[in-house]
Amino acid sequence: MAPLSLSALFRPTILLALALMAVIVMMVLPVPAWVLDIGLAGSFALAILMFTVTLFIERPLDFSA
Repeated sequence: MAPLSLSALFRPTILLALALMAVIVMMVLPVPAWVLDIGLAGSFALAILMFTVTLFIERPLDFSA
């Protein structure tokens, strides 16, 4: 078995698995209201950022770069 390194944690499959585990833990364990508020604010911020980026790009391929 290969030794575990920090760079191995940043592979997309590992990040997806960690995010899925975090969502499941947040659904099972009680989460304080301030954590939910921060998550909601972060979600809104990312949505507004993506919306403004799509407004100012000239070509559709610029969105993926």
